[in-house]
Amino acid sequence: MAHQVTILGPIRVVRGEESIDPGPRQRRLLAALVLAEGAAVRADRLVDIVWGDDAPADATSSLKTTVARLRKSIADDANPIEFKSNGYALETSMVEIDASAFETEMDEASRLLRLGETDDALTTIDRSLDRWRGEALDEFATEDWARPSAVRLTERRLEARDIRIQALIAVGRTEHAVAEAVALAEEEPLREGPAEALMRALHADGRSPDALRVVPAMRTRMIEVGLTPSPELLELEQDIASGTMARSATQLLRGYQLLERIGEGSNAFVHRALQPTVERDVAIKIIKPELADRPAFVRRFEVEARVAARVEHPNVVPLYDFWREPGAAYLVMRLMRGGSLGELLSRTGRLEPSRVIDLAQHVGAGLARAHAGGVVHRDVRPANILLDEHGHGYLADFGIAQLIDSAQQGPALSPAHAAPEVLAGAPAAIPADVLALGVTIFEMLVGDAPFADSPDVHTLIRRQINEPMPAVASVRPELGPAIDGVLQRATSKNPSERQVSVERLIDEVTSALSEAAELGSAALAWHRTEAINPYRGLRRFDEADAENFYGRDATVDGVIETLAAA
Repeated sequence: MAHQVTILGPIRVVRGEESIDPGPRQRRLLAALVLAEGAAVRADRLVDIVWGDDAPADATSSLKTTVARLRKSIADDANPIEFKSNGYALETSMVEIDASAFETEMDEASRLLRLGETDDALTTIDRSLDRWRGEALDEFATEDWARPSAVRLTERRLEARDIRIQALIAVGRTEHAVAEAVALAEEEPLREGPAEALMRALHADGRSPDALRVVPAMRTRMIEVGLTPSPELLELEQDIASGTMARSATQLLRGYQLLERIGEGSNAFVHRALQPTVERDVAIKIIKPELADRPAFVRRFEVEARVAARVEHPNVVPLYDFWREPGAAYLVMRLMRGGSLGELLSRTGRLEPSRVIDLAQHVGAGLARAHAGGVVHRDVRPANILLDEHGHGYLADFGIAQLIDSAQQGPALSPAHAAPEVLAGAPAAIPADVLALGVTIFEMLVGDAPFADSPDVHTLIRRQINEPMPAVASVRPELGPAIDGVLQRATSKNPSERQVSVERLIDEVTSALSEAAELGSAALAWHRTEAINPYRGLRRFDEADAENFYGRDATVDGVIETLAAA
């Protein structure tokens, strides 16, 4: 029967419920063999470790006797210590060594934490730390032969405690995380790792002022011994001070490491995040609890997210992942480093015609692809048009923003871009997207949305329903009347009077602006959407793909009849 050998504290052999304390020489021998990790240790080396300068004249015979006694302590009916190559080796498969189990469990906890399985990570790291009963290698920790291993295991224990603090933060037990981080920092007052853990725990607990006191106190201690804080520690201090690090910045969500907040609206936060498994930066939109828990949102979220994920086009921001849980809903998207068109307009105001054509063509191509696949966006506006580092435009948030509106049980998020029929309660369709894109193009040309001078949202909605859109020529007469004709048609109060498609709208806008700005025929060329292939490859079909299923009516009817009869 194999037993457990402990070196994380007093060196013992545990047999079932019985803990055996070998004699001092056997403990030294056992520790030396454990540290060799299955490799043979020369007999003369073992003699030196076990007896030192007091080695007996018949040291070889004495070592054999010590090995025999230790062998019986470890296993009753097996030979866990073998003689190999003029030395002895411990057969590690025949015993459980607490240090090995500790490191295996610690690494597993770290992996689980990276994957966002925070509860399992916390359970695993607790089991790992529970194996410690004192200092590594106990009485031998300061001796030359054992010191390197004792130091390494002690370092690993500190890492494990840091993982536990991260796991506590991730599961929301921030008060416990702070308590453990305080204890760790007090034990290691000159180490930056515990200081960083304390700062992150305090920040996650909403105690940023306390977190900012850590570095000055540590700087004082370090100066006394001739040290200075590292750039990494000072950067963390700056991130907390500037507010660029979210309180949940150390949180891991289903395999995504949440980093700084890069945006915030009335209904959601947006964070930059890292997907460690593929080393990819992403953006995670976190819907706030007051919306995420509403029944209307819960009922439709997954269906709408699946619809959004189906839209694939070079100018559509891809939706990589999504999920909902009590208190929040999450959307994982490609990280767009250029901000939004709304942010660009707030900085620069109106755009030049060539820039408007470029963005309209990019966004229009993505929107046309969605329409060809039976998907309506329902919230086209500058805030949902994102830019990459080169300024190219991409359409984002298919359906999700409108889903938020229904959960709010109130008016549309952007009444300035909403079609009158939608404001009146009708479902959004392609003509509503045409109108919203027309309004967005107006906004790019003029620098502000139509009816932006309305004193309140109710007046804005009334004007959007009843008044024609203001003329672009009143602000930019150099663009001529043609563009006004195009946009007035796109924003007609009657859906049937609008352009029949996004492609037609973009054709007309491109032609009008190219002629007015004398851009030439090159601007007229843009990539139209091509036919959609409904084949999903290895990806699963869902209810959004129902229109592409044919020939199964009889089977479905039979299943329904069977269920009804049952």
